[in-house]
Amino acid sequence: MPHFCRQVIQINFEEFDLELGYDTLTIGDGGEVGDPKTILQVLTGSFVPDLIVSMTHQMWLHLQSDESVGSIGFKINYKEIDKESCGDPGTPLYGMREGDGFLNGNVLRFECQFGFELIGDKTISCQNNNQWSANIPICIFPCLSNFTAPMGTVLSPDYPEGYGNNLNCVWLILSEPGSRIHLAFNDFDLEAPYDILTVKDGEMLDSSVLGRFTGAEVPSHLTSNSNILRLEFQADHSMSGRGFNITYTTFGHNECPDPGVPLNARRFGDSFQLGSSISIICEDGFIKTQGAETITCELNGGKVMWSGPIPKCEAPCGGHFSAPSGIILSPGWPGYYKDSLNCEWVIEAEPGRSIKITFEKFQTELNCDLLELHDGPNLLSPLIGSFNGTQVPQFLFSTANHLYMLFTTDNSRSNSGFKILYESVTIDAYSCLDPGIPVNGLRYGQDFSIGSTVSFGCDSGYRLSHEEPLVCEKNHWWSHPLPTCDALCGGDVRGPGGTILSPGYPEVYPSSLNCTWTVEVSHGKGVQFTFNTFHLEDHHDYLLITENRSFVQPLARLTGAELPSPINAGLYGNFKAQLRFISDFSISYEGFNITFSEYNLEPCEDPGVPDFGRRNGYSFGIGDTLTFSCNMGYRLEGAPEIICLGGGRRMWSAPLPRCVGTLSAVFIHLNFYSLDSLPNGAPHGHIADSKERLC
Repeated sequence: MPHFCRQVIQINFEEFDLELGYDTLTIGDGGEVGDPKTILQVLTGSFVPDLIVSMTHQMWLHLQSDESVGSIGFKINYKEIDKESCGDPGTPLYGMREGDGFLNGNVLRFECQFGFELIGDKTISCQNNNQWSANIPICIFPCLSNFTAPMGTVLSPDYPEGYGNNLNCVWLILSEPGSRIHLAFNDFDLEAPYDILTVKDGEMLDSSVLGRFTGAEVPSHLTSNSNILRLEFQADHSMSGRGFNITYTTFGHNECPDPGVPLNARRFGDSFQLGSSISIICEDGFIKTQGAETITCELNGGKVMWSGPIPKCEAPCGGHFSAPSGIILSPGWPGYYKDSLNCEWVIEAEPGRSIKITFEKFQTELNCDLLELHDGPNLLSPLIGSFNGTQVPQFLFSTANHLYMLFTTDNSRSNSGFKILYESVTIDAYSCLDPGIPVNGLRYGQDFSIGSTVSFGCDSGYRLSHEEPLVCEKNHWWSHPLPTCDALCGGDVRGPGGTILSPGYPEVYPSSLNCTWTVEVSHGKGVQFTFNTFHLEDHHDYLLITENRSFVQPLARLTGAELPSPINAGLYGNFKAQLRFISDFSISYEGFNITFSEYNLEPCEDPGVPDFGRRNGYSFGIGDTLTFSCNMGYRLEGAPEIICLGGGRRMWSAPLPRCVGTLSAVFIHLNFYSLDSLPNGAPHGHIADSKERLC
């Protein structure tokens, strides 16, 4: 049975928004577009099924829009699945699913985690038309609820997907009489100033307000004065943010709330009783942006509370560093840095010493968020280098005792940033400073004295930006900048093994690529491709592999994030394979890391020798050629030359030719005798063969 006869098509909607009632998307089964008997769904507005599955191996879609209002439209993902299946509908966020069968007649059951409310059907079944009986339910955090557990979590509705519009939610946290409640804000993002969270110290609507919050700044910890907290959340009719995630704990009357261990800090002290103290020390590279180093649990105005706010440790945006060594972090580390930054650092060493910079971690938005290093105390000092993405040298040096760093970011995407170690070092008057080693590369030579040279190479799959050796000149500077090792777009690769990388790897690959690689191994060998990493934009970006230079019918067309199985190529005796990578103008991912190796192909079997013919050649290995000719008086029918294609096929390029007699051969073999001179015993009509000829 052909492969497509065992498969049907599943589609799901990543985005969908059409003008309600006027613009429609009609989805049908089979290959006859518009056939009303095959229509599966007619969709409009923004509500769509989780999945739609065809009954056959074909599906058609027809979009119809009017001439008026436009909408975002839709983005649809599709894939093949087994026949008589409804496809995997997924599991609700904050929910659980019982059952893992998706065939016709199978039933799935759903429930929500504790504290969440299930909206929708608790059970759905896979019907005979390959459609689920309903969408999967959703688990929402109820908009009105009471919490009586000693600790728990309060989430905005649909967190973190956005809480929606026109909300008026109230939550009460109720603890034992005589105890109090502590709130810690883990995440906070509301539309400012229209969507507001109000925290009140008590159960009633008119209870005193402890805090009123909006926007994207995460609030500080809050502590109640009573055993009840009231949280009120109002959202208007328009935009919404991510929402909030708040954890609460309850504690006794004569103790302070557990402050936890602040991020990027160490805490000393585990007692929170009245009169106890704790100390918070920031980790290297961080500074206190809130609170004192030591706080004490004390009685203040009749209330037991910490003597100050819980300390907060953050990576600063700039600063002046004069210690012999230290750490510089991008603001927000270890999280992502913020947009629109302009941070300046100055590192100062003792006179007569230099500053060594080591990049322990570095990842910024490629081409947009830049870190500049200058050989001196300010921006006007000579530029050492400007870095972005992940391509940075292992380390750098200043020539004097000052080094200036400037980090600028744009207003779009951010990344994890950097962790940089610095130390002051002694300058050698008879040599250059260590030039470093390229990322994804290696260095040949350890002598940095004046007049010496060092050269560089790259890891498999990368190429040097320039191959000129670096010479240590009399001014203590190297003759050229440190080269980079780059993963390029296409090229010819020869050898028994190697690596093919997507351009820019391990960074995300650029948009709008069309790269072709030719891989050539030893005579008589095949090529095996092994996939170590593979992540492309599904359906839109793809990798083709072929073995005959034609990409019309490739061996494989690969896309998405599933790691492919090894692929064998080069089976036609040309010992080559080709890869072509295409990316569109939009989303990019990590790309691919592919290693290739050669392997022995199976030889062909002896094809034999044509009757009345001769063969030139006795080797039957891959790519070997045999030529054929016929005895005099015979002509060759078929290919005069055949090539062993081998591999899994064990085939010759053409069948063994034949030698057939020609008309002239018949006359050559005739003996023209008179009847009187026929050999004794020869009957009338006998044609003597060549052995009986007398001339």
